[in-house]
Amino acid sequence: MSLARADPGADQSVHGGDITLGVIGRAGVVTLNRPRALNALTSAMVGAMTGALDAWRNDPSVLMVVIRSSNPRAFCAGGDVRELHAKVEAGDLVGARAHCHAEYRLDGLIASYPKPVVALMQGLVMGGGIGISAHARHAVATQSTVVSTPECSVGLIPDSGSTHLLARAPSHLGEYCGLTGARLTGAEVVRAGFANHLVPNACVQELETRLLESGDPGILGQYDTGVGEATMPEGHEHIPEIFALHSAARIFEALEALPPSRWRQATLTQINRASPLAIEAALRAIRLARRTPGLANALVREYRVNCRLIAGGDFMEGVRAVVRDKDRNPQWLFSRLSAVPAELLEQLFQTPPDGDLVI
Repeated sequence: MSLARADPGADQSVHGGDITLGVIGRAGVVTLNRPRALNALTSAMVGAMTGALDAWRNDPSVLMVVIRSSNPRAFCAGGDVRELHAKVEAGDLVGARAHCHAEYRLDGLIASYPKPVVALMQGLVMGGGIGISAHARHAVATQSTVVSTPECSVGLIPDSGSTHLLARAPSHLGEYCGLTGARLTGAEVVRAGFANHLVPNACVQELETRLLESGDPGILGQYDTGVGEATMPEGHEHIPEIFALHSAARIFEALEALPPSRWRQATLTQINRASPLAIEAALRAIRLARRTPGLANALVREYRVNCRLIAGGDFMEGVRAVVRDKDRNPQWLFSRLSAVPAELLEQLFQTPPDGDLVI
């Protein structure tokens, strides 16, 4: 893959139309350009990003990296589950694990990158989109940013380091978001720890131009409004107590015992739609991330669990029901949370057949 320099102020495409990589001004720029798929990450896109970051690491003229979307309505909706599903359907479990391995390694690379990385998180940010933005040194949310971890609805657990972030969210907000896929917006995104800057929508273009011209992330301070009186998610008064309970089954029972409300019904519905096995595994992963913190630890756990859920869990059925056939009627391995065996949960967290994630 060639990474010849673009003229200042001009992009240079080095990978088809899904992603554009180039040097603009003083910054290496990654532009996600797959709007019809909400910039869902393919293996090729992950490989191209990794290659660019490796090349820019020792380029003295590149002072920083900017990751952005060509479409302000969606930064990135996550990894391409259709591509992953196709690998498993074809019997290529090695390829499926390699897909996850490469994506999680990219997340770790962004988090530890020696030069400042600025991720402009406009619009929808989900799953793998969190991995390539929230771990950056400068994760920038706007009023239009919407963050969600909906992986349990397709039989996986929140990944790309999301359990690391969910474990650090205040007042068990992480368990709530991880189990329900609830959407956080604007200042809520910063308050929950998915971003560390909040910038008005109207300022993004000007901010981006100045960043590219200067290569100086200190400019962010001139646009960051802070969260102020960040609004709390609906139902916030119940979250700390209910989502601190030791199992997802107990959490569900506690929700059912609440007086009827729109939030209660929506939360029960969201959990009911998801894979019981994935829900219990997600809760365990978040709790383990709190007891044994660190992004690298979280990525290893997520890799272990999702490799097993892809091979023999609810992933194939989840993608069929939600993404491919869209009948929204998945036939999960277990019909209810209380039926998930404790020994099976324990097995999900064991090292995969071909070894652990290497970051």
